Amino acid sequence: MKHLNTFSKTATASGLGLLLATGLTGCIGGGSETQQSQQQSSGAFVIIEETAPGKYQVKDEFPAEETRIVLKELNGNERVLTQEEMDQMMREESAKIDNGTSNLTNPQMQQQGGMGLGEAILASAAGAIIGSWIGSKLFGNQN
Repeated sequence: MKHLNTFSKTATASGLGLLLATGLTGCIGGGSETQQSQQQSSGAFVIIEETAPGKYQVKDEFPAEETRIVLKELNGNERVLTQEEMDQMMREESAKIDNGTSNLTNPQMQQQGGMGLGEAILASAAGAIIGSWIGSKLFGNQN
């Protein structure tokens, strides 16, 4: 009986040690895969929907390798914006922000039921940047 007690204690200690070692390995190795996948997706696939003439809202947004924006117009047409169109709209909206004429910086205009297309694109980009920053802070990534 004494040998069974000794064997039982040894088996329990070994099992517990194995469980702890496996848990630590999982904790240490899991973070690098998450960081690598976050670094790989630097763009976004964004669907912007026209809700009224000249008013838009971000309907869906997903991480992607490069940025693509699909615009759903009121008449049912869908088109993918070119990189030049996106850059131009972001430059124009950035200039409006600098001049203080953007609806993004005017709280009363934000309640008007939608944004302009440039505003929606810039708001989506800002949301992605802030989300990435918060994710990095939550997971302890210093980048």
